[in-house]
Amino acid sequence: MYNRYGKDYEKYFNPRTWGEGGAHECIRPTKAIDIDKLKELIAEGVVEPPIRLSNQHLKLYDLIFRRFIASQMNYAKIEKSRYLIEVYINGAKVWQQVIEMVTGIIEPGFTELYSTIKVVHLPKTDFSLKPLKIRTMKLSDTKLFTQGDVIKWMKEVGIGRPSTYAKIVDILIRRGYVVKSHKKNILMPSIEGFLVYTLLAGMEYPENKFDVEDVMLKVMRKFIGKIDYNALEKTVGELLRDFKIEIRNMVSIERTKTLYNKMQSIENGQIEYIDVVNELYKELCINVLPHIYREEVKKVC
Repeated sequence: MYNRYGKDYEKYFNPRTWGEGGAHECIRPTKAIDIDKLKELIAEGVVEPPIRLSNQHLKLYDLIFRRFIASQMNYAKIEKSRYLIEVYINGAKVWQQVIEMVTGIIEPGFTELYSTIKVVHLPKTDFSLKPLKIRTMKLSDTKLFTQGDVIKWMKEVGIGRPSTYAKIVDILIRRGYVVKSHKKNILMPSIEGFLVYTLLAGMEYPENKFDVEDVMLKVMRKFIGKIDYNALEKTVGELLRDFKIEIRNMVSIERTKTLYNKMQSIENGQIEYIDVVNELYKELCINVLPHIYREEVKKVC
């Protein structure tokens, strides 16, 4: 920091005290060598990397170095402005929303070296904008969730634990039950996910119980042009014939919470895990395995 700011470095330097709260930078450099100095030392042969460093390696080092130095600098002071946005069509107001954004930096602090803050320079008065282009789109009333929304929901309903939240979502993605949009980071149900849910829960959804035709139309609107309606209708009909309320009860939110509590009791030594496993296996033998093994179910139960 002295090399960058000279005698004024004290205006920026704010070292953290050992044991203080706050985020930990995880990886830190061992020498005060920024990216430009590192390139210079490599070119001179003073530093000899074990492999040839690519631009990606150098960018990663630069990120680590700047984030660490930024963690030892003063806080930044920013200016936020709140705007009321109103949309008018043919003189009639059709939409409005209040948004808040950063419109200036008062004291740069750590942002001199590392900043994730996007500053939008807008006038602090009333002003009007005319669209360059207008597009008409059909939007769904159904809100799609991000991975963060799903994890928040799991916490609220009391299923899973911190060490498994992200893993559960990852398994859903890897098995193709949901698809993650890279652009908006939202999770979209796939046709496979819809069919598996139909087999396990029928037409019963957390918010409501829907008519089969209703659900089919929603699905077809989502997958229009990608699937054959008659084939889907036949598949859903077969799944609903095999659907059992007992199976739905085994995978419900309440049952998941109950099983989670039993796992906690096993961890605390209050019950034996083998008793819980036997209880679950007996239930599988009654409700699930007969549909898989048919007349040979006695060989596995």
